[in-house]
Amino acid sequence: MPTPPVPEDQINHSADPLHLPLICQGCGHTWQDTFQWAAVHPKRGEDDGWDGVVLSHVVTCSGCGAVDDYHLEELARVGLLVRVMAEGAGGGRVFLGEMRMWDGTLTRRPSQGIAHLRGLIERDPGSAEARRRLGNTLERFGRLDEAIEAWEQACELDDTEFEAAYSIAAAGPGGLLVRKVRNVQTIKYRNCSFRIGWCCAHGSIREAVKIQR
Repeated sequence: MPTPPVPEDQINHSADPLHLPLICQGCGHTWQDTFQWAAVHPKRGEDDGWDGVVLSHVVTCSGCGAVDDYHLEELARVGLLVRVMAEGAGGGRVFLGEMRMWDGTLTRRPSQGIAHLRGLIERDPGSAEARRRLGNTLERFGRLDEAIEAWEQACELDDTEFEAAYSIAAAGPGGLLVRKVRNVQTIKYRNCSFRIGWCCAHGSIREAVKIQR
């Protein structure tokens, strides 16, 4: 089963965002929310109550406050399928596929994936990798402030966490600048990763390259 592309790399931002009608499973409240992307599972189970769609952010019911406890009407789901066929492989906001985490866990709602990773951290508080992966997942689902906090914790636990340091830099005010030095040979200098990330985030490309050399 294909996994959806990384949204920030594949979304066609010129395409209209998704405006979808939602129904709260708890209180029955109906409302419309706006999403940046959607992943539609082509073979989701018909008998387990899941609509087969993963949306770009955690949904909170505006009526009762329930988190990710909603239902997407079948007509709206069919509309997403029509849209992904119309947009094709050229990029859009709807992807055909399933959202699985690196360990194979199927994510049906953003909050489930986040909770799964928080559970891994509870079982292994010293795991920098788990915190980095939590940060990546939080970023994907639109919770950037929490993502940066998780990446910072990963760097504090392991000063060779270059990926987390890079993510901090890319998310900061120097996000465009850090990509200009990404191709420099950084793997050899992993112990300098946080300083590199900080320099890139603050726009100091020359200093970042100097550290790497």
